[in-house]
Amino acid sequence: MGSWGWTLAALGIIGLVVGIAFFDAKQVTAPVTIPQSVAEVATDEWSTGNESARVTLIEYGDFQCPACRFFFELLRQLKTEFPPQELRVIYRHFPLDNIHSNARAAAHAAEAAGEQGKFFPMHDLLYERQPEWSELDDPTDVFATYAEDLGLDLALFRETLDRPETKEAVQADVRSGNVAQVTATPTFILNGKKIDNPNSYDTLRTLVRTELGQ
Repeated sequence: MGSWGWTLAALGIIGLVVGIAFFDAKQVTAPVTIPQSVAEVATDEWSTGNESARVTLIEYGDFQCPACRFFFELLRQLKTEFPPQELRVIYRHFPLDNIHSNARAAAHAAEAAGEQGKFFPMHDLLYERQPEWSELDDPTDVFATYAEDLGLDLALFRETLDRPETKEAVQADVRSGNVAQVTATPTFILNGKKIDNPNSYDTLRTLVRTELGQ
């Protein structure tokens, strides 16, 4: 084989390698369809928006996760832009116990508040005030002050924190996340497909608009 032939062969190999790498990158970033059991939303899940909304965005979140706190602000903005008949947002717990020692306790606090009709107000406070409680040895008393701020029955709140039903509600979400192969938070599922985390609000808004056909 002459020098020109070797050059063409080398270029062919390089092209093949680049093509494989590009294909793999597309595979990694392409939306992944998740099991129907995960995409289905139960009537008792924590949600905003209408059940008949054209777009359903499921979040697996961890209250102690800084990235989740960042996306909390983006989602709050998203909910103000898209009306309830267009966008429904579902929150599911996925505390990363191995790196966030207070995440599960925070999830229990949100569930306990939810028993008194204040899940999302507590959800918001936990993210807004994350630096106050995230590094405490025991954040229970801080969570109790949040419950007081929200006008909850404090004795009932504390009692609900330790109920087996409260802990099971969080663990049920974790099992769902495991089925969906959630490994990090936040993880988003948009109309039944797991998506890469948007790098900006504009990207997130575009994803929703695309689902709406806008």
